[in-house]
Amino acid sequence: MSKTISGRDGPTFGLENSLDVYNKLTFEAQRLRASWHPYDATNFLITAWHLVNPNDWPKSDPDFSVSRGKRDIAQLPIEMQRVLCVARDIANGSKHFQLKENSAKLRQVETVHSGHEVGWYQFFFMDRMPGVTVDEFWYFSVRALCNILMKYFEWVFDDELTPESFPEEIIRAIKYCHIPTRSTVSPPPSWIWEGKSAKAREGLRNSSCDVLSVAISSHNRRHEASRAGSEPDHQAHAQARVPGADGTRGAVGGVGGTDRALRT
Repeated sequence: MSKTISGRDGPTFGLENSLDVYNKLTFEAQRLRASWHPYDATNFLITAWHLVNPNDWPKSDPDFSVSRGKRDIAQLPIEMQRVLCVARDIANGSKHFQLKENSAKLRQVETVHSGHEVGWYQFFFMDRMPGVTVDEFWYFSVRALCNILMKYFEWVFDDELTPESFPEEIIRAIKYCHIPTRSTVSPPPSWIWEGKSAKAREGLRNSSCDVLSVAISSHNRRHEASRAGSEPDHQAHAQARVPGADGTRGAVGGVGGTDRALRT
């Protein structure tokens, strides 16, 4: 069936509104989880950002849409704003390569990781896949970003859930990405790759707990040694040195989340 384009219609291949784009995002998440390829990660994050970018989706969705209130970025928890900043930065960087001066000032991503880095810190705390570091102490692999963003959009497009009911499980998964305050208990389910079987997920939780317990103990010993002056403090990330560890620093430009600051 053909469609004649007229007036202000934008030509698309079957995409008419945000729900269609969300279905596209679900498709891209499935592809991403199959291989964690950088190309699939880029496609996924660009689509995710367009679903929340206030310059895009409001033009197509009805005013009474429940999802509108859930995409009011300034009203979201500061943890979720941080993740959306990452999606924004990667989407803009992947499309434009060189950012405009204003976008560069708002950029939160400090380091991009290929997943092939070698070292004790990378071994214990990073996934062997692409990822980014934000504010030096927040690490998000593409797996964590995929899981967190998909959980967020599941909530956004569930009309039975109100804007005031932001899922606590998403906040726990995001906080687990803060390395200095990461707990040695089992990782939150939303942080673990959901493509694995239930038995495999449980094994990953247990092994992660054991490995992290050893790693964090070693990390703390290094920090104590550095404070005593017996060892240079190269990778010890003590909570006392972490800006925003208690969530007080805004994820957008360090001054709190605002709709204006997230525009691009």
